Amino acid sequence: MSIWTRFHSTGPAILTTAWIDGLCKRGYVKQAFHVLEEMVAKGLKPNVYMHTSLIDGLCKIGWMERAFRLFLKLVKSSSYKPNVQTYTVMIGGYCKEGKIARAEMLLGRMVEQGLAPNTNTYTTLIDGHCRGGSFDRAFELMNKMKLEGFLPNIYTYNAIIGGFCKKGKIQKAYKGHIAYALDLFNQMAENSCHPDIDTYTTIIAMYCQQRQMEQSQQLFDKCLSVGLVPTKQTYTSMIAGYCRVGKSTSALKVFERMVQHGCLPDSITYGALISGLCKESRLEEARALFETVLDKHLVPCDVTCVTLAYEYCKRDKTTIAVSFLRIPAEGNLTVESEFSILANILISPPPSVGTDHPELT
Repeated sequence: MSIWTRFHSTGPAILTTAWIDGLCKRGYVKQAFHVLEEMVAKGLKPNVYMHTSLIDGLCKIGWMERAFRLFLKLVKSSSYKPNVQTYTVMIGGYCKEGKIARAEMLLGRMVEQGLAPNTNTYTTLIDGHCRGGSFDRAFELMNKMKLEGFLPNIYTYNAIIGGFCKKGKIQKAYKGHIAYALDLFNQMAENSCHPDIDTYTTIIAMYCQQRQMEQSQQLFDKCLSVGLVPTKQTYTSMIAGYCRVGKSTSALKVFERMVQHGCLPDSITYGALISGLCKESRLEEARALFETVLDKHLVPCDVTCVTLAYEYCKRDKTTIAVSFLRIPAEGNLTVESEFSILANILISPPPSVGTDHPELT
């Protein structure tokens, strides 16, 4: 008996909806459409929940035009109309693409149709505004949702706190934006919304970027005391922070704890630590750690390779320096190219992985 036959005999509408939703959540959107087509061919009518799952799947893979066409099909349908969830996933899709004006337009259309935005709707749009730096509108929406009886959840707070921390770094308006982020962080418990590990990690990373390691360590210890499990990003931020302030021994202790607790470091984690060791002239330890990266079949980032090459070149160990340059180039360097790169490195030293790597923002 085929899967479809079993679904048909069990209860096609509910099970097919779940089937389509499951496929879309896993990124198998084309297969989900095939299921819908087969369902229609069998004489069964699709419902708004199936279409919403398909729209969500299309939004997640960036097919916004097709998602909008399917959305319009629901708008024009006499059988079923878009519901709150349908509007919310469309708003999320446009926010993901940075098309906030379209997302706002859909919010207005939603209200016109007599549908009340919920916490997820507001949070999705708030996140979009925070990513774009429109904090006034984000706070306006948060206040509006409170007036309508919807309390901000962990995702609402994380969106705003993360946005403020990012904005504070980009614009170097540290005191203003970070103060707002910390104020919101403190408000969360008062509103019965306890920070999760993502919230802690965002604030920890902010402190680490600002070289305030005492505060970041206190927050790290606090998240452990409340039973939260640090993520790879949490550990890596702490390691990079200690390396920034010249405390590679403290960074190594965090690294050891990370490994002991089963959180696997990646090439960025190793790169931050290697950079910190190089900064303190602990080259043999840095080189040993680099060998570990290769032994674990991780791909070292270019900045790590160039940093090691620079440090060895400064010490007139050009043969060793060149060996690090050959890794990102996969051995495709001429002798002239190797020495040209070394000369450029000495003239313009590389950025520190622990300070400037794009994944440590």
